Amino acid sequence: MKIKITISTALMAGLLFSCGIPNGLGVSEVGRLKNPPSTPNCVSSQAQPEDRVHYMEPWSYDNFEHAREKLISCIHDF
Repeated sequence: MKIKITISTALMAGLLFSCGIPNGLGVSEVGRLKNPPSTPNCVSSQAQPEDRVHYMEPWSYDNFEHAREKLISCIHDF
């Protein structure tokens, strides 16, 4: 079973990366993340707060375990 999962994962990763890296990713000239694309599948804490589709509050945490728990909770809620 583990072999099948590993092979499937490798095939999926190959398909994803064969499409290339999307344009417009990275850091802008002013040192902030570039604006999210117009599609609703991306959020950013550096988007304009008026942008209800893309803006989300930045996460804050006190330690690694707190950050990990918050991330796991977010994934489970999705």
